[in-house]
Amino acid sequence: MIREEINIAKSKARKIYVLALTSFVLVSTMFSAYSQDPLLVAIKLNIDKGSLEGAKIVITQNGEPWKNLSPKSSKNEFDLNYGNEYLFIFKKPGYITKKIIFSTKVPAGRLAEEFLPFPFNVTLFKQYDDLNTVVFNQPVGKIGFSMDVDDFDYDTDYTKSIQAALREVETQIEEKRKAEEKEEEAARKAAADRAKEENNRDQLAQEEAKKKAQVEEEAQEAARKKSKEEAAAREAAAKQAQAEESRRIKVEQEAKEQAEEEAREKMEAEEKAKNAAARATAEEAKRKAAEENIASTEAAREAAEEDKKISKSKAAEEEAAQKQDTEEAKTKAASEKAATKSAKAAAAAMAKEEAEAIRAANTEAKRAEAEVARNATEAAERERKEAEVLKATAQEAARKKAKDAQNAAETRKAMEAEARAAAKERASLDAAISTEEAPINVASSSKGRSSKRHAARMNTATDARKRAAVRAKLVNEKQSRSIGTGLPDEKKVEFAEKNNRKITKIVIRKEGLLTTYRKVEHSWGAIYYFREMENITKTIFDLETIL
Repeated sequence: MIREEINIAKSKARKIYVLALTSFVLVSTMFSAYSQDPLLVAIKLNIDKGSLEGAKIVITQNGEPWKNLSPKSSKNEFDLNYGNEYLFIFKKPGYITKKIIFSTKVPAGRLAEEFLPFPFNVTLFKQYDDLNTVVFNQPVGKIGFSMDVDDFDYDTDYTKSIQAALREVETQIEEKRKAEEKEEEAARKAAADRAKEENNRDQLAQEEAKKKAQVEEEAQEAARKKSKEEAAAREAAAKQAQAEESRRIKVEQEAKEQAEEEAREKMEAEEKAKNAAARATAEEAKRKAAEENIASTEAAREAAEEDKKISKSKAAEEEAAQKQDTEEAKTKAASEKAATKSAKAAAAAMAKEEAEAIRAANTEAKRAEAEVARNATEAAERERKEAEVLKATAQEAARKKAKDAQNAAETRKAMEAEARAAAKERASLDAAISTEEAPINVASSSKGRSSKRHAARMNTATDARKRAAVRAKLVNEKQSRSIGTGLPDEKKVEFAEKNNRKITKIVIRKEGLLTTYRKVEHSWGAIYYFREMENITKTIFDLETIL
């Protein structure tokens, strides 16, 4: 009984030892598997004829949600832990969803060596209503560790199983896209024609309105100028008439004053003549009285002689009075003649001045009318010349606009042709990649494989990856690195540390191209150099990162 219990105890001890040893081996294997640096996966997401707005990348790890992000850039990198299976789901509203399975399960012995980053591209195509996309419900590709290439690679057997269905759908998508591009081109052309027609109508209307406004403004300016000139002419004529009237009134006043002066002088002369005659008469009467006094004393002695003298004296007096009357009549006639002559001269001068004033006014009026007519003719000539200049300017602007539109159309056609050529090149590259990713004949593990066939497959895989790297470089340079030749050359350096790696990222912008370089230093001593997604040597890295 005791011996049986001892045997049972020994049996339990052996089981516990075996179990502990097994657990230790498993823990050691797991620790060795997961102590390595994660696998770096570089994914470039392209949206055919669209942007990344609204796009999603959903990743599950062993069936459990792991990451869900909205990419801000087409290039995204993920660190995948070994020993897991990841499902990548790429989707965007209105586009066909694609799925890719990535398994990081590798043999335990292989983990001791470093794995290079694994890049792959995904392009989402537009979803069309009448297109059967059932084939995309399953993953479009599977990636995992391949014993043939001793590295991660596409599962060619799986790719071959759905390749025909994928090609058929992609062919239908291409046909739909071409039809859609034709419709969009027709719509763009119709919209451009309508916009051009509306622009031409608006421009013609604006030019007509501008021309009409300019003509109206010039007419108003001419009317204002003519009115101003007429007002100035009327004011000048009024001033001249007023001056003529003042001159006429002055002449009449002066003639009137002269006539009054002459009449006054005539009256004074007549008054002086009368006074002289009265004085002469008084003196004669005084003399006669004296003589009569003398003669009264001698009357007796010379009575007859006295009578004779008296008669003679009377005759002399009558003759003197007659002579005086004659002189007075001559003086009066001369005065009247002089007054008449002065009045006639004054009237003739005034008439002459009035005639000259009227003639000057007529001449000024004619000159003003000629000036107005000349100004109107000059204004009409200026309007005609300005209208010709405007017409020539409008024609030149129309020719220039038509030429610019033609240049823009030619540029757009060239860009569209280039885009179509690029799309055709991408399609050719995708087809070539699909062809190159055809399954490699894998011999059964039970039969084994010879070293020669293994080396051939390794060389084939290496060549395929090199060609893929070259194609990725060409695509990147043509589609991603062209940022415009107008920007200056620039070098930007960034440093980061993660997962026991020091990463130096250098972005070079040179001659309009944007290129990203990475230097990855591992904690265990290995250093790798990359240009975009391509592995390069240190010499090339040093040469190309010098700006």
